[in-house]
Amino acid sequence: MPHLSFETFVSQYFWLILFLLILYYLVSTQYIPVISETLKARRRLETVKTAHQKVASSDNIKNLLKDIITEKYTATKEKNTYSTLYNNKFSSWSSTL
Repeated sequence: MPHLSFETFVSQYFWLILFLLILYYLVSTQYIPVISETLKARRRLETVKTAHQKVASSDNIKNLLKDIITEKYTATKEKNTYSTLYNNKFSSWSSTL
């Protein structure tokens, strides 16, 4: 069997080492830089998305707080208006007695 022949071992090792060196060179110069740039771009994109989400959530929180404050102010104002009307009517009713 030729693949187990000791005479061809040196030749097979030579071509194996040559092939692996060429493969290493191509991977290290061609593929790894492209993958590295893609990962950096993806990280930058995630950072931008996270920042936009934080801004959007802070805007939502601000709007929510504005709504709550406006609602409480409106409720307080209405309550004061009703109590003022009630007090005025009650005082006018009690003065007629």
